[in-house]
Amino acid sequence: MMNLNHTITNDPIVWSEVDCDLHHDENLEQCRKETVHTCDHIDDVWIKCLPSSWA
Repeated sequence: MMNLNHTITNDPIVWSEVDCDLHHDENLEQCRKETVHTCDHIDDVWIKCLPSSWA
């Protein structure tokens, strides 16, 4: 499904095949990933960071 709020870009693909372990990875930097990609921007996933909301 394509989210029409985001446009296809020509920016470089930074990570591919990201695989996080919910028991060990505390942030995206710790997740397994490939830096050589085999995908196109049609496969992009967008992540939006929000301020913490817990007390």
